[in-house]
Amino acid sequence: MASESRLRIVLADDHRVFAQSLELLLRAQRSVKMVHAYFSGGELLASDRTPLADVVLLDIRLPDIDGLECVEILRARHPRLAFLLMSGLPNHSTVARAAKLGVNGFVTKCCSFAELMKAIRAVSQGRSYYDLSIRSLSREVDAGVLGDQLSRRELEILRAVTQGCTSRQIAAELSISPRTVEKHRQNIRIKTRKTRAAQLAAHAVAQGLV
Repeated sequence: MASESRLRIVLADDHRVFAQSLELLLRAQRSVKMVHAYFSGGELLASDRTPLADVVLLDIRLPDIDGLECVEILRARHPRLAFLLMSGLPNHSTVARAAKLGVNGFVTKCCSFAELMKAIRAVSQGRSYYDLSIRSLSREVDAGVLGDQLSRRELEILRAVTQGCTSRQIAAELSISPRTVEKHRQNIRIKTRKTRAAQLAAHAVAQGLV
C-alpha cells in the first residue's frame, strides 16, 4: 500500500497520444514520483518497472494482450499490485470479468482528470474505486441483466454445445483452435450467466437461439 504522496504509476494504452498526454499530466502532479507509459500488454508485462508500481493503470483493449489478461498474469506474479482499469466503451461482460478478477478500480475514459486522480489515490491505498457508469453496469450484472448479445461466432459455438459437441470437435468444424473455442465459451458463460453445458442448452432453447 502506497503513502498518499509520491505515487509510482505505470500505464498501458495503445493510443499513443492519449497515453503520452496522460503521462505528462501525471508527471506534473506533486504527489506522483514515477510514471512510465507503455503501448501494449507485452511491453507492460516485460518491463522491470511494472512490479515497482503502486498503481497499474491500463486500458481494457490493447493490441496484443487485453488489459484483463494482463491483470491476471501480473496478479499471479506480483500479488501486491493494485490495478485501475480504463475503458472507452465498457460493457457488461467486461465489468463481469473485472469483478471476477477482483480489480481494484475501473473508470471510463470520459471521466475527468480530477476523478482519475481520486481513483488512483484510492486504489493505491488499498481501497476500491468505480465511477458512476461502471457502478451502474456492475449493478445490472449483479441483477442478472444481459447487456451484450452473443456474436455470430458465439451463436455458432452455442448451437454446437447444445448438440453435445466437445471443444475439439467444434474447433475442427470451424477451423479454429480449441483454445479459441474455450475463450468463446467463457465469454458465452459470462454473457448468459450460465456455467454448465446443460444450463447453456436450456438457455439457448428458452431464448430461441437454436
